[in-house]
Amino acid sequence: MDLYNKRYAFTLVEEQRTDSGGYIPCIAIENELGYYPMSGNGECSAPWDWGKDRGLAQSLCDERNEKLGLSRLDAFKIITSSMFVKQGE
Repeated sequence: MDLYNKRYAFTLVEEQRTDSGGYIPCIAIENELGYYPMSGNGECSAPWDWGKDRGLAQSLCDERNEKLGLSRLDAFKIITSSMFVKQGE
């Protein structure tokens, strides 16, 4: 559950989709503004694609967060903390 000594959680952002319409999971880091789409690493990488079914993609997020030791409430708090950070903090 440690990404550069910060808690993080998987989340879905509606605008983050593959060309075929699949959901690209994103990482939200606690108290850090924004999110990071899992779009691969390197020139030839492809984005992660968790399919077009929002319910299934959300279940995959929940499973990943659970493996990180996060409850749904913990994940919610981490994700929302990334939405309300004032710039410069």
